[in-house]
Amino acid sequence: MRTRRRSLLAAVVSLSLVIAACVACSSPARPAVCAGTGSSSRSQRLGTPPVPLTASQRRARSHFVTRSGRTLELDGRPWRFTGVNEYWLGLDDNVTDRGGPTYPTHAAVDNGFCAADELGATVVRSTSLGVSVGSPRSLEPRLGHFNDRALRAIDYAVADARRYGLRLMIPLTDQQHYYGGGKHTFTNWLGYPDIPGATASSSAAQQAQEAHFYTDGRVVTAFDAYIAHLLDHVNPLTGIRLGDDPTVAVWETGNEVYDAPSSWTEQTAAFIKSKAPHALVADGSAASGKDITQTGVDQGDVDIVDGHFYPTDIARMRSDASYVAGRQKAYVVGEFPMTGRDPTQWLAALAGDRDVDGDLAWSLLPYDADGRAEPHDDGYTFHYPGASGAERRIDALLRAHARAVHS
Repeated sequence: MRTRRRSLLAAVVSLSLVIAACVACSSPARPAVCAGTGSSSRSQRLGTPPVPLTASQRRARSHFVTRSGRTLELDGRPWRFTGVNEYWLGLDDNVTDRGGPTYPTHAAVDNGFCAADELGATVVRSTSLGVSVGSPRSLEPRLGHFNDRALRAIDYAVADARRYGLRLMIPLTDQQHYYGGGKHTFTNWLGYPDIPGATASSSAAQQAQEAHFYTDGRVVTAFDAYIAHLLDHVNPLTGIRLGDDPTVAVWETGNEVYDAPSSWTEQTAAFIKSKAPHALVADGSAASGKDITQTGVDQGDVDIVDGHFYPTDIARMRSDASYVAGRQKAYVVGEFPMTGRDPTQWLAALAGDRDVDGDLAWSLLPYDADGRAEPHDDGYTFHYPGASGAERRIDALLRAHARAVHS
């Protein structure tokens, strides 16, 4: 009993220290949102504009992640990464008003990157920074009409990631019918209307409509124009064109576009490279159990194949990673859950497999300005610091995983 009481007392003291550290990391006008107990010294007062970088910081963060055969490199050295998905950084569906999803506050973005950094992440993947079509606050609300107010949110997130020394992975379209739009938005605009209530996963007829995304020249041209508008934009907070910013380490052809033909993947990857010649391009088609041999792994402008695992599957992950490495490309596990089954063995397998170049857990949500954990209903959400015992265990596992991969 004494041992249990001592353990409980130690836990209470530890939690008190975490809470105190959170207060020190946040604005005096706000409750705690990000602990300062990790190895990072980059955390600073939240809700403020990104601070200007010193000359030495600019030089350190001006180098692109590159690929040499099947190995990712930074500054000429092999580079493996861990990270998280924060899909909401450009437009947040968890905070809505009469106009729908809203742009995240600077404090929320700061909290998200502070938390990722504290968890040992070196990369953050964010769908809404690159998939933003078809709704009033998106980057392209209507075909050919761009809303540059959306770029202000993207600009801040990219600049803030740079401030924290984090790299970004950004998909450019989506198979799913989420609030940010996706390939179905373009086909719907150009004469292939959506079937109400149907998705490409649930309806062969809808999949046939969306297949024109890959083959109709008008749709391809419209998607290229969207990519160009985003990548040609000069971020006023950094003075850097997005296609030239090394903060964006990876542009991804799409999120879970499992029906993409490899010819489209190469065409799109080549166009991305024309706009972002020093960045890496990931093939986002290795999802929903797609055979790894049917992806764009052999296409010349593809650097990375991105696999998603719901549920986790160690044997398939190892097989896919080995195949991609054998084709002299890099392999990244771009999404996997930390909730549900115990992820301990999965994380150990990721860390121990040198054919896995990076992995990104789904998904980290922020705290709001009042210190409340932002909710999301997909069953995979966690926060840092954890809002429950289960979340605190996730946080601890991810920090240990980051140490294992980066050591």
